Amino acid sequence: MFIKLGEKGYNIEFTYNSICLIETLVGMGIGEMLLRGERLQSLKMIRAFLTAGLYEHNPEIDEIEAGNLIQAYIKKGGTIDSLSNRLVEAMKSSGLLTDAKGPQNTEKKSHGPRQ
Repeated sequence: MFIKLGEKGYNIEFTYNSICLIETLVGMGIGEMLLRGERLQSLKMIRAFLTAGLYEHNPEIDEIEAGNLIQAYIKKGGTIDSLSNRLVEAMKSSGLLTDAKGPQNTEKKSHGPRQ
């Protein structure tokens, strides 16, 4: 997903590694966040998601720089809510997270080794 932050555009992509980065930055597992119903409510969490979403294409952008980009986004008329919604949309489109039920498994279970 492409997003303009300040004067420059960036690709936001969530990968396995970027989700691990979110867990590190927030100090909570993504599963725990989902089970607790955590949304991108805190500024720290929004900054963590942006840092992680930028990581794949811009690994040099750290939390402080991500915060500066959020500030530039707001100065250009963006809102925290719109940024949060875009980050959630990018996360959902990654395909890495599913609902609590998870994907349906249509494969037949093995009942031991084949002979």
